[in-house]
Amino acid sequence: MRQLTCLSVSNNNIGNEGFKFICEMKQLTYLDVGRNDINSKGLNHITNLDKLKDLRIYYNSVGDGAKYISEMKQLTNLNVNTACINEKGAKFISELPLVTNLNISFNEIGNQGLEHISRMKQLTHLNIQSNNIDDTGVYFLHGLDQLTTLDISKHIIGEKGTKLLSEMEQLTHLDISECCIQYEGVKHISEMKNLTYPNICLNCFGKGGAKCLCEMKNLIKLYK
Repeated sequence: MRQLTCLSVSNNNIGNEGFKFICEMKQLTYLDVGRNDINSKGLNHITNLDKLKDLRIYYNSVGDGAKYISEMKQLTNLNVNTACINEKGAKFISELPLVTNLNISFNEIGNQGLEHISRMKQLTHLNIQSNNIDDTGVYFLHGLDQLTTLDISKHIIGEKGTKLLSEMEQLTHLDISECCIQYEGVKHISEMKNLTYPNICLNCFGKGGAKCLCEMKNLIKLYK
């Protein structure tokens, strides 16, 4: 299968041994191996895939194996959703210079891990849903000037955090669902002139917050 460049084998329990065989396909540019019982020990073969641009290795125990992923400097798209990534792993991931689309949701990177991720100035799409981040972590997002799509849902974000988010004027898509957002927070979000697709479901902003959202003239779709 030397002509094959795109491969999806998710949900197949291939494990480390199966992944080793996959890594012999050096011509691959796209690979989805989500939910395959791969762990950090199996990732040492991944650097063989030196043509790979898009890697989706979600729902595997990547953990310290993020070190091997960090050596794949050619990657532009990375999905490590639910992959046992902590602050140390986030630091490794932050060393990828070309990744513009990163999904690192449902991990344990915390505020310090987000500080590492914020050094990826080239990011345009970032999903950090459910990562133990609060207002302190939101501050680190400010340097991501190229970011247009952000999912920071399933955290506790206060007025300070929403004000910081509202200053990211380039955002067009923002998911802050399940973030305990109250009226003052929604008021800040409603000031975002370029925001067209906000998801603000499952919060507690009341009718006053709803009024603020309805006054946003630029919206194309609203989830509330």
